[in-house]
Amino acid sequence: MAVMKKTDLSRTLVRKPTAPERARPSGLAFHGLIEPLIVPEPTGLDFLGVASREDADTVWGWMQRQLAPDLVSGLPEIERGGAAALEAQVPELIRRADAALKANRPDSRGVRAFIASSSGSGGGGGDVMSVLPSVLNALKYRHYVSQARQFGQAANAISEAALVQALSVLPVSDPGPFSVLLYAAAAELHQPARMVQAVIRIAGAPNEQAIARIGYVPVIDALLIQAFVQVLALKEAIRDANVDRMCKAIDRYHRLARAVTAFIELPRRGRWTHLAGTMTKTMSDLIEPLLHRVAPDVNRALRKPRDSSDSIDDLQVQSATDGCRLLATVRDCRDSLAVNAVCEQAWIQTGELLEAQIQRMMEQLRASPSDVLMSERIDAAIGMAARRFGTEYAEVLRRARETVSRRAG
Repeated sequence: MAVMKKTDLSRTLVRKPTAPERARPSGLAFHGLIEPLIVPEPTGLDFLGVASREDADTVWGWMQRQLAPDLVSGLPEIERGGAAALEAQVPELIRRADAALKANRPDSRGVRAFIASSSGSGGGGGDVMSVLPSVLNALKYRHYVSQARQFGQAANAISEAALVQALSVLPVSDPGPFSVLLYAAAAELHQPARMVQAVIRIAGAPNEQAIARIGYVPVIDALLIQAFVQVLALKEAIRDANVDRMCKAIDRYHRLARAVTAFIELPRRGRWTHLAGTMTKTMSDLIEPLLHRVAPDVNRALRKPRDSSDSIDDLQVQSATDGCRLLATVRDCRDSLAVNAVCEQAWIQTGELLEAQIQRMMEQLRASPSDVLMSERIDAAIGMAARRFGTEYAEVLRRARETVSRRAG
């Protein structure tokens, strides 16, 4: 069974951003080989299905300096055929890396000599050996990704009984390819809960012990690490002020995390409990400040400017509309978050504010039906109401506004 690394996952998730912290292009053919199996930051969980970008950097540097300078030093850039040149060297790189791991076994007589030869400037022998298994596994089984994605897509359309049968023929006894298959497949699952239910059916009980007994712990690990990726995606989306990506990350996180927490009996101090709890806290800490801004943004977007001529700020309207969309998404996903009180407060405040503003603006439009700016301001409010109250309510408001406008004609 996999175990938590000593690295505290909470520190991984809530660490201060580095400068510049952005999605880094690999810039190296090596990273391109295993890109689908790279996660942006260390997960804190021993899982052979993925490698962090940091670990891939470490291993690549070690290969250049210690393991195979004769094979990889001086390779051309990717644009000049470096990817193809490196691909041709992969079998030998794998053979040498496997030999290095074997030499580094505690029972090996050559362990001290190997570490000594690998720990020169930039070598990082001891550190390399701790992260090499996951990077090497990604390199070995990278070609399984396409097949695994097809499996994940197919799993969306088959019955639970068929899914149980499909899971039963996967290479459970070989955690290397099994983990890669599961991680890549999990990215394609529309309803991850169906996968968990299938595993429980095979295990005969909804707990970690039963799932571990049949060798299917990597299934749950894969789903949780996919959820971890969504935490990082939300951080990026917030930094980029991209509400569409925020909503997608929150919704996807909810589907993945809920698949585990709603169907598996998690002990208070279990490894999955710790991981899920830490991610949920981080997601909630990221989301809570956004919820506090929704009602003020709506009010600011709909009120008339006090110190200038009447106008509508399109950016403020878009920000308020996006805020209402985000609020609705969070409310739909609140069972996987720890923001119930803040979410409900923002939900009520935003609803009351929209109702009051729309009623006030409708009265002003009836008094002055030719007021074009007021009509546009009502349309903006209706767009926000569609996300807060639903499309049917928004359509009622739209018809009411049109009736007032027709009377003006």
